[in-house]
Amino acid sequence: MFAGGLSMFGSGGEDDDDEEESANAGIELALLGSQLRPFVFFQGQSELMNHIFSGTASSRTTALQGTVLLQDHSQIIPLQNGLSAELILTGSVSYDFAGKVEVSLWYQNANSWVEIGASGVIQGQARVDNSFIQTMVEFNAGSQTQLDFLSNLESSPSIMMCLRMVQPDLEIIENVRKFERIPGSNYVLRKYKRKSSTVTGKTYVMNKKNTEICNQINKTIIILNFNCAIFHALRRV
Repeated sequence: MFAGGLSMFGSGGEDDDDEEESANAGIELALLGSQLRPFVFFQGQSELMNHIFSGTASSRTTALQGTVLLQDHSQIIPLQNGLSAELILTGSVSYDFAGKVEVSLWYQNANSWVEIGASGVIQGQARVDNSFIQTMVEFNAGSQTQLDFLSNLESSPSIMMCLRMVQPDLEIIENVRKFERIPGSNYVLRKYKRKSSTVTGKTYVMNKKNTEICNQINKTIIILNFNCAIFHALRRV
């Protein structure tokens, strides 16, 4: 992510001898080793203020999404018993890069959220199909994960900024199905097995100073929410 020309929100700018830069912000994306065209959030102070007053940036906005085919393989393997087994393997990954920004001039704070989400699935099949036996084993595994970049900026009474990188819980699901049949007979075998495992999410540590500021901002938010709850309770009374 990149930003510039935003010093007016954090300082008076009177002692700055550098040439004033136009307000701008955006994100640069690289996918599979290729640099994509930057996604610009705003260019100029007027466009920034228009986003703030209209609230267009406060809703989740997707910057890039798509699906990539990772594996597409087919192969026939001769077996020792004289039969041939056909193997098929496919895999793909879907991705979604999105984010939103909430700015409050009344409370003098700003919150941003950038989400990098991805889901992948791998599906395979091995089968033997002839005139006297039909057997097949299918399996697939899939998971969905995301990485959230959260920032909280408080400009009153002093400027404080908290950065967090959070990875939610990751669930991996595996399915295996087996099918056997002998043509001309009543023999049919079907088996199905499902397995689910969860990887606990985590919040990555930036540095000690950032942790102290995050604790201070979160403490302030808890107090404000508590006061708001008391205020609404008194109004109902």
